[in-house]
Amino acid sequence: MTEVRVRHAEEYITASLGDVPFLELERVIPLLRRNGIVFNGDCLDGDDFCGEFKFDHTGIYFEVLVG
Repeated sequence: MTEVRVRHAEEYITASLGDVPFLELERVIPLLRRNGIVFNGDCLDGDDFCGEFKFDHTGIYFEVLVG
């Protein structure tokens, strides 16, 4: 399983979305595009999603950057 975190481009804090099987990570961004993300009351455009693997003191995770 791989932890997926979501972060707005203007923020430094991530929110954990949950754990996803490694081979199913390609489904995360299309799922978020279909369902959307609301940030501070505003629905964010699904075209502005990208993902990458990150590493910090907690380990490796997949981060979805929005905006």
